[in-house]
Amino acid sequence: MLKRPTYEEWLQSVPEEKRDTTHYNLRRAYELAPQEQLEAFALSNDAHLYSAYENPETGEYEFMKSRNHPTISDELDWYYSNKPDAVEFRRKYKLDDSGEYYRYVPRATKASPKSILDEVLERRNMYK
Repeated sequence: MLKRPTYEEWLQSVPEEKRDTTHYNLRRAYELAPQEQLEAFALSNDAHLYSAYENPETGEYEFMKSRNHPTISDELDWYYSNKPDAVEFRRKYKLDDSGEYYRYVPRATKASPKSILDEVLERRNMYK
C-alpha cells in the first residue's frame, strides 16, 4: 500500500487553478475525504470534491465551502427544498451557520438531555 502524502505534498499535486483555499477548506477536505477522491481531484480536471464531508468523530457533516463560496447557495437550496431526500436529511440534521464553514449537526434524540436543553434554548430564543 502506498504511503499517504502529507497535505503539503498533496496540495502541490493539485493544479494551480484548483487550489482555492480562500473559499474552500482544502486542508479539512484532505483530512476527511477518501483518498480516491483526493487523487481524482488532483489528477482530473473534471473531478470535484464534495461540498461537505462527515466527521466520523462527531457525526457532523462539515462544509468545505466557506459561507462566501460562489456556489454555497446550491447546497443551501437543496437543504431547504421539498425534495424527499432533503426533507429526510433535515429530520436528522440541523444546519449550523454560525461559523465561516457551515455544519450539519445531528439532531439529538428525544431521550437525550441535550435535546431537552436545545428545545428550552430554542424556545427562549423565540421570545427574545
